[in-house]
Amino acid sequence: QKSQQLSGQTVHHLRVLLSRILGEALLWGYVHENVAQGTRLPRAVRPAEQSYLTVEQTRQLIAALEEPARSAVLLAVLTGLRRGEIFGLRWKAVDFDRRLLHIRERVYEGVYDIPKGRARAVPMGEGVYAVLRARHEASR
Repeated sequence: QKSQQLSGQTVHHLRVLLSRILGEALLWGYVHENVAQGTRLPRAVRPAEQSYLTVEQTRQLIAALEEPARSAVLLAVLTGLRRGEIFGLRWKAVDFDRRLLHIRERVYEGVYDIPKGRARAVPMGEGVYAVLRARHEASR
């Protein structure tokens, strides 16, 4: 049933965890067998191919958006940052002099946390620099 809602890798991790728990319970005498060892995972289903916006569709989307959504989408398109990393950006993480974005935190469900990947510095191209400079001036 979980394979209908979760990825195959997640289901595998759940089975491994359950098997380890039941293995310990077996050693301690709480159960008589580790039933997780007898289970078989469903065949892996190839994920659907992802679709992407064309350059023209991206231009149309950006033109239709209002601030601050326009700037957030531009940052995503031009830097490849994750949503939580964009939402977690603070002005102290923007180095205008060296043209770097320091990705040190993200926002997930309203809580600031460390990035999903590693902390890193992302170079700002001219477009990103212009967008952030304009947002910074507007925020004063």
